[in-house]
Amino acid sequence: RLTLLALLFISVWAFAQSPETERQAGLQLVQQQATAIGLSQVDIQNSVVINSYIIPSSNIRMVYLQQTYQGIPVYNRMQVLAFKDGALASNAGERFQSPELKSNNAGASPKVYAPNAVQTSLAALKVNNAANIRVPVAPVINGKANFGSMNFSLENVTAELVWYPIETNGELKLVWQVFMAPKSDEDYWIARIDA
Repeated sequence: RLTLLALLFISVWAFAQSPETERQAGLQLVQQQATAIGLSQVDIQNSVVINSYIIPSSNIRMVYLQQTYQGIPVYNRMQVLAFKDGALASNAGERFQSPELKSNNAGASPKVYAPNAVQTSLAALKVNNAANIRVPVAPVINGKANFGSMNFSLENVTAELVWYPIETNGELKLVWQVFMAPKSDEDYWIARIDA
């Protein structure tokens, strides 16, 4: 029995796909079905597969395609795609059209540093003793900085670069999206600071 269990475990482990392999399989389907999805080559270049997997006991692959612009995610612009037997079966979600025009060709380099965005968020959200909270320097890796709990948050405080669509004028702004969960509050907070 032990040998049988070991062989079964090794078989499952050997055939399991890594997350990167799954994302690559999803991207390949997106490229093959670009016309059916309504994507141009530029659209595909300005996208990243966040997740991809096959639904167990089916031949349906789910693909979560995040829109990007200059390598930075566009807030709330994700397409959820389902492929059955390699063909597009479902397409939900939308893309932000003409990001280069709506951003006035703004660059992807922030003028505001991540720690400054966190400090501004603390003050704007009226966190207790905001002026006394020291924001450490944190490296920005793939557009995201992790500041730890800073002794006031239940979870790590993070700042992530995103393009944020402004509903009132249709503009696309580069912002730091700051997440924190102050111990003194019941809420989790997300602030967006113009970068």
